[in-house]
Amino acid sequence: MRKLAALVVLPTLLTVLCAPALAGHEGGYDKHHVWRDADWWHRYDPAWVDEHHPEWYEQHPKWKHHGHGHDHDGDDHGHGHDHDKD
Repeated sequence: MRKLAALVVLPTLLTVLCAPALAGHEGGYDKHHVWRDADWWHRYDPAWVDEHHPEWYEQHPKWKHHGHGHDHDGDDHGHGHDHDKD
């Protein structure tokens, strides 16, 4: 019975945890384990994109490649987002 439960529970759990990646969406989890899509990372933490997914710039040619000297450290309300980094 335990093996049967493991065969049902484990794939279900993996599907739930990996759903965003399985759906083909670019992104990553922030330090609070919230899924953020590639556009969010580009907008609020371009240095994270530079470090973890520089290939996203090839897939999004309209994005400005900020490099590590990016010029956007917060949202439109003047709040920084260092707390959301991985």
